[in-house]
Amino acid sequence: SYFESTPELNSFMGGVVGGGYGKVLNCYTNATMYSTGIFVGGIIGRSTGFVVDGCWFDGQMTVDYTGSNSMYVGGIMGHGATNGSTITNCLVTGTMDLSFTCTTPTQGNWRARVGSICGGDDNKVFTITDCIAAGKLNLTWKHNDGSTAPKTMEKMQDAIGYKQNANSSDTERVYLLMDSKILVEDS
Repeated sequence: SYFESTPELNSFMGGVVGGGYGKVLNCYTNATMYSTGIFVGGIIGRSTGFVVDGCWFDGQMTVDYTGSNSMYVGGIMGHGATNGSTITNCLVTGTMDLSFTCTTPTQGNWRARVGSICGGDDNKVFTITDCIAAGKLNLTWKHNDGSTAPKTMEKMQDAIGYKQNANSSDTERVYLLMDSKILVEDS
């Protein structure tokens, strides 16, 4: 399958579901995805209460985001926006090639929120259990001030790229073997 975002569908993209709530069980995708949006996941772009179990992302994800919002990208889920989402027994072996260009670099909340399983949780509570991430993750950071890039690189190698506080989401038995690289291009 091939998916490409359009200006009208720019915000939510997933290899199986763009956004919403419900259950996604025992699925596999080797989709090729191209997006310029902010919520992108190998299975789900943005969750408002999904249960994800037994899913596998083995596709190619390319995200080229330029704008004034944070970008949320993950191998399974881009953004966990609501309490109660779960990710269990999932596998990431696909490739994520990401480009993040900051249009207002002085804005303090600018972040490429990227994680091997989930991009970010925004202080919502959900769990990630019994998952493996073993794909490739490449981020090109185009920013007037690359000083926040090292923190992004550190978080990219976590299951959740951005946790609003230490007590939000939880992980158990998650194995992270991602081949992660970051390139900083100061403009």
